[in-house]
Amino acid sequence: MNTFEALESNVRSYCRSFPVVFNKAKNDVLYTEAGEGYIDFFAGAGALNYGHNNDFMSNLRSDHARSGYVYDSKAGIHRVFFRAYSPERILQPKSLNYKL
Repeated sequence: MNTFEALESNVRSYCRSFPVVFNKAKNDVLYTEAGEGYIDFFAGAGALNYGHNNDFMSNLRSDHARSGYVYDSKAGIHRVFFRAYSPERILQPKSLNYKL
């Protein structure tokens, strides 16, 4: 039994069917441990919209991380985020009845 089969949750069992192990990604390409590039047709989660490690998004995350904001509580930065993704701008035009 390999490390992944022994220790990884079955929720991610689809990954174990891949014939290679990936260790890097950039935009729409995943790279194996041997450096081979594969187009990411799976494109799960955030990679679907922006690609893996998109420079613009990575810079925003880095700037935000260095800002010193509090994340895991009722924090003012959450208000900024909620207003940026306000129901009028994002949710209502798409008829989405979600909370962030």
